[in-house]
Amino acid sequence: MTALDNVELQAVPARRVDVWTRPRFLGAFAAAVALGLLAPALLGPFGVLVAAEALIFGLFALSYDLLVGRAGLVSFGHAAFFGGGGYAAAVSLMYLGASMWLGLLLAVVLSVVLAVIVGVVSIRTTGIYFSILTLAFAEVLYRFVFHFEHLGGSDGLIGLKRPPLSLFGFQLSLESNVTYYYFVLALLVLVLAAVVLVVRSPFGHALVAMRENEGRLPFLGFNTKLLKITVFCMSAGIAGLAGGLYAIFKGFAAPEQLFFIISGEVIVMALIGGMGTLLGAVLGGVILTVFTEIVSGWTESYNIFVGILFIFVVIFKSDGLFGFLGERKRP
Repeated sequence: MTALDNVELQAVPARRVDVWTRPRFLGAFAAAVALGLLAPALLGPFGVLVAAEALIFGLFALSYDLLVGRAGLVSFGHAAFFGGGGYAAAVSLMYLGASMWLGLLLAVVLSVVLAVIVGVVSIRTTGIYFSILTLAFAEVLYRFVFHFEHLGGSDGLIGLKRPPLSLFGFQLSLESNVTYYYFVLALLVLVLAAVVLVVRSPFGHALVAMRENEGRLPFLGFNTKLLKITVFCMSAGIAGLAGGLYAIFKGFAAPEQLFFIISGEVIVMALIGGMGTLLGAVLGGVILTVFTEIVSGWTESYNIFVGILFIFVVIFKSDGLFGFLGERKRP
């Protein structure tokens, strides 16, 4: 029996059922996908614009839930990877003439490189010290980009055009918000499926074991630092993909996409949806984005209402909105 087998049998309590085989969950997932496919037909032009942005932030929240909900590593600086991916996509498309796929690939690669740099230092610490180090790194990166004129300084990189998408030998224009929406939806579903496979694998069980009892894993033959840096890079890569999609969608990359407020928002998204549930985090990202857009149309003090929503969920539904599907169990 391998060490991975030991983790699956000993470190993960048997009471945790695989929710991806539960009828209620599968029904909710199918309904979410169906609603996503029908959304452009039900929404007007502005609604599609908001929906596309909501899906992007759902992807961003998914990246954060993988890191925190699986491995228990709380990052306060996840905006560094989101914004870094946005700048990588913008530079590659505007100055290098890269294709859509290459631009997004470079967004992922740069975010992973940044994760390696910050991870090598941060994973040597635990708890709040890890969180503060990630926040400090994000703030340094934000200040650097803000004052670096070759990246547009405080204005950022403006005038980013959406390149056509090469798919099976065909050129698909992404200028339409509806087309871009479906492109983001497809990527979100694919990434979610990939993440589910990861968390259901022996590697995913090892992450859960590390979260529950990190001190035990070395005795099972695991290198916890390697596990941390691996999941940190995976999470950063997904965040970078979301950042690249966001910059291309909006037509610009700005320092604000690296700001600590973005890091705080993704934490709230994951908590509102249901930390550790994956699909719940996506749901939280979508709901908070739509909720913010609606309330901001009524008042400039919309953050007050976001705070009230967050407090309500934490007090009355601490397992997140995903908990309405029943007892929350991690997949």
